[in-house]
Amino acid sequence: MLQFFSVEKSDNGRGEMMKRERSLLLAPYLVLIPVVIAMFYALAEFVLVSKIELFDVRSPLIFCFLVAICLLFFMAWSLIADFKAIRKGGGAEGKSSVVSDEDLLRIIFFVFGLIAYVLLLPRLHFQITTIIFMAVAAFVLNDSDKLTSRLLKSLISSVILVPAVYYIFYKVFAVFLP
Repeated sequence: MLQFFSVEKSDNGRGEMMKRERSLLLAPYLVLIPVVIAMFYALAEFVLVSKIELFDVRSPLIFCFLVAICLLFFMAWSLIADFKAIRKGGGAEGKSSVVSDEDLLRIIFFVFGLIAYVLLLPRLHFQITTIIFMAVAAFVLNDSDKLTSRLLKSLISSVILVPAVYYIFYKVFAVFLP
């Protein structure tokens, strides 16, 4: 039976407590499958309703189409590999898919951050929202002990990287960002 979450033993037999860990091997597909469906739906809507050419070099949709195709291909490839691993018996209990409770909280915090990012994007626009999101995500996901070092690295990297990405996509690729 396929399980999204499984809990390992919390007692190692000698009375010592082990960290609780969960297998998240198939959990990413709960997000990826709806995202891929939404991407192709939006592309179809642009092509059919708005009458925008898809297979034209100057089309603003070609980049989105290529991303959607690549995401679909790699998701299918990964799903097949995960099912093979589960069938062999190593997937659900394998260490590569096991996450500690602390890391699970980070993942949940990151997902809620993504939701907040999407909700704030129309109000604060791409650069400001992305700088805030990237700085917070880099700070939370960094395991460094020094608080000031984590904060400084996350702020500097987001303030440099986001305008560079914006320039590349908006000026070079002519992709309109919100």
